Amino acid sequence: MARLRFDPTPNANAFKVTVPSPFCNGSRIISSKEKATTPVSKALIEIPGVVSLFFLNDFVTITKKPEADWEPILAAAKSALEKHPHFV
Repeated sequence: MARLRFDPTPNANAFKVTVPSPFCNGSRIISSKEKATTPVSKALIEIPGVVSLFFLNDFVTITKKPEADWEPILAAAKSALEKHPHFV
């Protein structure tokens, strides 16, 4: 299985996660549980500390609350993305 790639961004509260193949046509911003309509977007937005998601082609940028720690968020994001093999 190809690997996910996690990259910091210039914004300390945002992380870019690149997946091996495109999983989104165009772009999509999700800033609430109500706007999450796919299994992966629901799983990611429900991670404690996550405030928004930005999907574009083969990556998702995860934005967290300033006081949240990245370690548990990224571990949960990796798990969520790996549970949806058509996205990784």
